[in-house]
Amino acid sequence: MKGLVITSVMEDSIASEMKLAPGDRVAAVNGQEIRDVIDFRYFTAEDVFTLLVQKADDEVWELEIEREPGERLGIEFEQIAADGLKTCKNHCLFCF
Repeated sequence: MKGLVITSVMEDSIASEMKLAPGDRVAAVNGQEIRDVIDFRYFTAEDVFTLLVQKADDEVWELEIEREPGERLGIEFEQIAADGLKTCKNHCLFCF
């Protein structure tokens, strides 16, 4: 399962309340595959959404998240893209 691997979870955050932990993988939001941090931020911009998470023990959870406007989930990811950092011959600063 592709997605972004969680490296840290803030105390007293939505993520900690939902029992997310480092090593868990966020695979999809509202059924949309997460390829990078931009996808994650875009699809989690709403106040209510569903996360598909593969736990470190390979168990798959579907979590419905409801939060206050602007409230952060409280997670950080291992890398910015599910397939790792990508580069091309153009060497753009924003490319991943």
